[in-house]
Amino acid sequence: PVPEVLDRTPADSLIWADILDLGPMPSFTRGRAVLLGDAAHAVTPDLGQGAGLAMEDAAVLAALFGGLPADRAIREYDKRRLDRAHRVAVESRLYAKIAQWQNPLVVPLRNLLVKSIPEYFMDRQLEAVLDIDFEPVRAAA
Repeated sequence: PVPEVLDRTPADSLIWADILDLGPMPSFTRGRAVLLGDAAHAVTPDLGQGAGLAMEDAAVLAALFGGLPADRAIREYDKRRLDRAHRVAVESRLYAKIAQWQNPLVVPLRNLLVKSIPEYFMDRQLEAVLDIDFEPVRAAA
């Protein structure tokens, strides 16, 4: 009943906040400055991975600083986090675009296709998003 609730809610009681994401950055580091979480890779909420990526960043960074000299730890952090963060950001942005389609001819088709996706395929896609290899963290510690 979301549309009905919104229709009955006074306009001055609604809070609208745009969702913004960052385009892929070529690096999350510059000198001894290191970005992590949304500062490095703000993503749309469509995959629900923003906070998870930030925690991954922190775990990897802490492990690297615990086992390597600072300059090397910073370089390694960049190498280990860029690809995964970029992949999640691109997938999240794609899901956001598809979810926001408004063409009345396309929306029913999209909805039908999404409902028709086999569960095993959806599980494989989810596993790809959630699959994080923490071996680099263990190896650096």
